[in-house]
Amino acid sequence: MFSYPPVSSAHTVDGSFDGYHVAVAPTSLRMVSSGNSRWSSSHSLTERIRLMSTYIEEENENDLYALFYEIVTEIFGRGNCQGWELDKLRLKKFDDQKYISREQNIVFNFLCSSGNIFKLCYKLLSNSLIKFTIYFSDLPIELQQKLERSYGQSYYGSRLLFNLDSNLPIGLSLNSFEYYMFNFALYGLKLAVDDFSNYHVDLHETSVYKSLCLDYFGYFLPLQNFASMIQPQLTFNVLSSVPNQKQYTRTSKLLNFIKKDVAYNDLSNDKAVSSSWVLTSEATWRSELVSFYFADIWLSCNISSVPSINLTKLIRCFIKHLHIYSNLAKHQPQDNLKSILLARHSIKIYQYLSYYMDCWPQDFSFRLLLENWLCFIQPWRYDNLSNQQYSITENEMNDKWRVFITRNLLCYTKLFYFAIKRFTCIDICSPRYSVMVFRLLKVFTHPYLIKIILDIEHMYISNHQSHKKWNLLMSECFIEAEGPLFKYELMFSEERTQEYKLFCLKLHKSLDHVTTELNRFQEDKKKQE
Repeated sequence: MFSYPPVSSAHTVDGSFDGYHVAVAPTSLRMVSSGNSRWSSSHSLTERIRLMSTYIEEENENDLYALFYEIVTEIFGRGNCQGWELDKLRLKKFDDQKYISREQNIVFNFLCSSGNIFKLCYKLLSNSLIKFTIYFSDLPIELQQKLERSYGQSYYGSRLLFNLDSNLPIGLSLNSFEYYMFNFALYGLKLAVDDFSNYHVDLHETSVYKSLCLDYFGYFLPLQNFASMIQPQLTFNVLSSVPNQKQYTRTSKLLNFIKKDVAYNDLSNDKAVSSSWVLTSEATWRSELVSFYFADIWLSCNISSVPSINLTKLIRCFIKHLHIYSNLAKHQPQDNLKSILLARHSIKIYQYLSYYMDCWPQDFSFRLLLENWLCFIQPWRYDNLSNQQYSITENEMNDKWRVFITRNLLCYTKLFYFAIKRFTCIDICSPRYSVMVFRLLKVFTHPYLIKIILDIEHMYISNHQSHKKWNLLMSECFIEAEGPLFKYELMFSEERTQEYKLFCLKLHKSLDHVTTELNRFQEDKKKQE
């Protein structure tokens, strides 16, 4: 017997409250829909969407909750059901104008940020008792285990569904918006794992799923406006209906430090920033939630396989959007979310990069992960004030990006070491691999980057009293990223320097080999003439 929220005297024996199920579970809804199917598989996808849109407009609230689960299940599939296969529906576009067949166009318009699926979400949000259940048993094992460990310490903690007999968490109980966005982000893990050697890129074609991701990024994390201006403006409170929301809030020294307007030489203004795991504002909760789901689900680590090519590319789009979103903060109260959102997810981005840097297959697909890493560690590339990295002065680099580099120091030092170790073990004479090496070295020969990294390291190991707050920041970053037993290793420690020397030796040998082959080719060409 399951119940969420905890059963009270207001609940009837069958688990309903004034005609509504407190938690709408898959099994109960399958019984509802199977006995009275609103559409059949004989209908075309276009016709089914037309019927769904009609029901959304005409059905009363008492019927919409069952309809909602039915629609979400049809879209994303469950079990052997493949759903609409949003990644297989292809869109053609030329000069940024979409040319879409009628069916794909209808799917996109139904699911886009202004589509009927969100009209349905918002209708159901008005009743705080309507919840939808996601059972852990239906999730990938790594995500399932993480959620089971989240009790009392994360956003998920206040949304857990418990088995009343064992008092163990067995699922999540979510409102309609949370339920849809969770399933949408989860679909990214289902994207087919492609063979990179046969991977063909059509610059004029994209999938409906990718188009929707970009639409959601732009709408729920708006670049030109504030998150509090997202339409429609809801006239009811959503977070206030989340049980025990406040008790899961924990402050963090790291998050006290992450505002971009805190200069590194003036650290006296420690404003408490709520934990990244708890939604903090009725005005911005949709933006917080969307970014949280994409980061938490897409960046989860799978011990049995690497992410698909398409998901890896989407992660880069997400990181890039976070950079642009953060860089556009205007230091106004309404812009607080822009100022802190990237920092909320930076630890998770590091853990994703660190895990796959170490275990990614030794093939050309590594280029995709490499680009994700280089994208993350170069926030200045996505700053309107500096379109070219070499146009940044040393003072600008220090003033604007030093805090970011300090907070993400492991991304620059440990991951650089991982990359060099990988390139030491491969044939860098290959054109594809040589391009990767070039991209890596181009970033780390930035005129001020290494200088700032070494200065930050010196400040950390010197442990001078004037650097106390910086050292506390770095220590907490290391603990959050690697655990309490982690011991930081300098970028140019003796062991790592030996690895760099091996790489340099290999690089010189490769250059000699290429030079020899080029001379031979030129000589052969002269003989033929």
